[in-house]
Amino acid sequence: MALAACLVIAGGGLLAYHGWAFLQQTVWLNRHALPQYTPVAVSGVAGKIGMGVGAERVEGAGGTAGSTGKAGANAARGLWTPAPAIGQRLGQLVIPRINLSAPVIEGTNEAQLDAGAGHDPSTALPGEGGNIFLAGHRDTVFARLRGIRVGDDILVDTVYGRFVYRVTGTRVVPASDVSVLAPTPDERLTLCTCYPFVYIGAAPDRFIVTARLVESPVAGGTQG
Repeated sequence: MALAACLVIAGGGLLAYHGWAFLQQTVWLNRHALPQYTPVAVSGVAGKIGMGVGAERVEGAGGTAGSTGKAGANAARGLWTPAPAIGQRLGQLVIPRINLSAPVIEGTNEAQLDAGAGHDPSTALPGEGGNIFLAGHRDTVFARLRGIRVGDDILVDTVYGRFVYRVTGTRVVPASDVSVLAPTPDERLTLCTCYPFVYIGAAPDRFIVTARLVESPVAGGTQG
């Protein structure tokens, strides 16, 4: 009887903890004031998240660029200037099917991960081409990743407009595996969180989501 009572109490405590963590993700994170990234003036770039640059979109596997010429390439090279500072909000990450929404913050230290999904500064930013790496806690910002599926769309709203990525796969890797940070020839998004999702203590593994670019507000982009 005593053991059963202890298990019930422990289970209730675990549920309460994860319930509070989820409440923090859905309410506090999205209302918390964060310093906003502001780029230098770029011709045609809108001044607030979600408005885009008014250029033709890039669609299809690998983000194949349309016939935009030199102007589009120059616009792509002008993105994210100056480089974002640690702690600045870069935009909003949204995964509609699993109802996940969280701010994207530059940096992956504890302060940034407590405030949203952290972007590793050693990796690319949306529109630059290459591997964009975002990390988040399994019990707050990325708690809903357990329900993600291949084919789900991931939206990243930035000062330059909306970038859309489509999930191509998920996998579990050891915490020591740094290959998930490696550069890639094409633009892709990598999401990372601790695994298992329900675990007491430091989780031994990482749950990885990979997604390819399917739509960009930057004409021409940096795709090969």
